[in-house]
Amino acid sequence: MGACSALQRADPALLLSSLDLSGAQARIRAVWDEGPEVTVVPEADTDAGRLRALLESAAPGRRVRAVLPGHEREFWAPAEGAPVRARYAWLLDQFSVDSTHWRMKRLNLVAVEADLAAGSADVTLERLDGLGTVVARVPLLAGEELVGAPDWIASRVRTALAEGTGEALPAQPGRPTVLVELHG
Repeated sequence: MGACSALQRADPALLLSSLDLSGAQARIRAVWDEGPEVTVVPEADTDAGRLRALLESAAPGRRVRAVLPGHEREFWAPAEGAPVRARYAWLLDQFSVDSTHWRMKRLNLVAVEADLAAGSADVTLERLDGLGTVVARVPLLAGEELVGAPDWIASRVRTALAEGTGEALPAQPGRPTVLVELHG
């Protein structure tokens, strides 16, 4: 997730969405403005440099901008009014920090998909109690509003489930899916 965040932040013409984390290896769809769409399956420990090379080899003639200097060492957050792709990169960055929040709430992060037009991302979480999945629609906020996103998303999802709020979505038999709209 950190490699995706770094490349998304560096290259505003690229959109790394959707990210499917449900299998043994992630599947990452990359779409360029006015360009191709490719899906790559990187190794689990792929850093930003190797992901960049993998994307460029999957889309001949397309270049992916290099990670911004200092990205790995500095705290960064998009300013209020920042482009939606920068805010999406920020959400991915927050997801790369720690996964214990999901597990503590008996959830497992399985997919992330940005909706740039709506300024939100659908975060799909598997319920570890075996009762299906939850799609949390998360606004792509700026700055410090997304700090600790895994914790507050997991907490709000669990609260919504306990209260019975959320919209039922079509799902596989025996695997109900619920949409929970989160607000900033």
